[in-house]
Amino acid sequence: EMQYMPYPLTVFLPDMPIFTKPFVAASGEKLNHMYQSLKKDPGYAKLEQTLGGIGSQRVLGTWDDHDFGLNDADKTLSIRDESKEAFLNFFDAKSNDPRRFRDGVYSSTLFIDENGDESKSVLVIALDLRYNKDPYSVKNGDFLGEKQWKWLEETLSQSKARSHVFISSLQLLSQGKEAVTECWSDFPDKRERILKLIHDMKVKAPIIISGDVHYAEVMAANCGFSDNDDDDKDGIISNNLVGETSTIVELTTSGLTHSWANGMGSFSEEMKRISALALEIFQTIFIWSYQTKSEGNKRDFTIDLNFGEIEFLWSNNDENNDPKVLVKILHGTDGNVLINKEYYLKDLDMENTKMNKQKNGKKATTSSSICRPQFEEPHELRQKISWIILIIIVLFLLLLKPMSWILIGITFYRLTKNEPKKTKEN
Repeated sequence: EMQYMPYPLTVFLPDMPIFTKPFVAASGEKLNHMYQSLKKDPGYAKLEQTLGGIGSQRVLGTWDDHDFGLNDADKTLSIRDESKEAFLNFFDAKSNDPRRFRDGVYSSTLFIDENGDESKSVLVIALDLRYNKDPYSVKNGDFLGEKQWKWLEETLSQSKARSHVFISSLQLLSQGKEAVTECWSDFPDKRERILKLIHDMKVKAPIIISGDVHYAEVMAANCGFSDNDDDDKDGIISNNLVGETSTIVELTTSGLTHSWANGMGSFSEEMKRISALALEIFQTIFIWSYQTKSEGNKRDFTIDLNFGEIEFLWSNNDENNDPKVLVKILHGTDGNVLINKEYYLKDLDMENTKMNKQKNGKKATTSSSICRPQFEEPHELRQKISWIILIIIVLFLLLLKPMSWILIGITFYRLTKNEPKKTKEN
């Protein structure tokens, strides 16, 4: 079923919106129609007009599965080239736009202050996780494809930007049973590859933007070096970070048109309330090792309509005047700030990670770069209890909506999926 969902945003206009999942589409024949419907939406039209139009490079975008043309879509989609053309036409891409000649819609755009000061610049890298994505049945599959990997490495190696914002339609940091929907950990080797790439190339102040999940949260991981001398004889990978570490931040914002709190598509009012309650309870009980916390140990998530904002403060009143970044989640209808996290850019710089030369009185011999949760891994029993509670709630939903069988299937799939590599405790 194709559905068009109007934007509630008619007043709040961020400086540079980045759309990771603008609408729902179902077939190649309907794609252009859906893009035109989006352009005619009053809220979106006002947004575009205020920013000078899509062609002004003030509005960037990538796609996810429904925008691409099919749920959980991959490179086997027969209309992928038609979908790409419709996408680029919507964003007013010129005939010589590099994306016209690439195997996907990935791109990079540099934003720099009016004086050309590279110390006040941000490189936005929009990844394409659909055009070259392998089916999940493929062992050790890939999201990007080798051409996009090579392009990404070249882009990062040539960049002099002060910060790098990566647009990923799927969540990067979530893994294992914490990943309720599609995410990078579905291909764990590729998740490890991109995190290692960001760390080993010493990327300055990397920030991830993701979507897909129909709620919003802020996640963070500590990245640095693992002492391979700690690996035991059974091949268990050391979970210990040694030396100086840096932080990688992920802002998940989803969605502008529908979320778990206000209903998913054509949900009935009863379904809206119970589905919102189910996820609220699950988010509260389940321990999310990458999800950040605010004052009072409050978890940084919301299931309401939402949008995200990243604000760079190149100068401030601190003693050292170090640049900062504010990572915000705002309410999708009233624009109130729900979550506001503040980071010094220097604390995010991957070039600041260092391996200890000495450990326990002896020289460390080997090391590998890794990213680990900021909090301790949750106890497995508590995770299982959380899933059981969610299953009970979803079973109750069966009394209200046959569609809940789909939710049951997803739940059991995630509960029984393969565990990540076994690691030592922090």
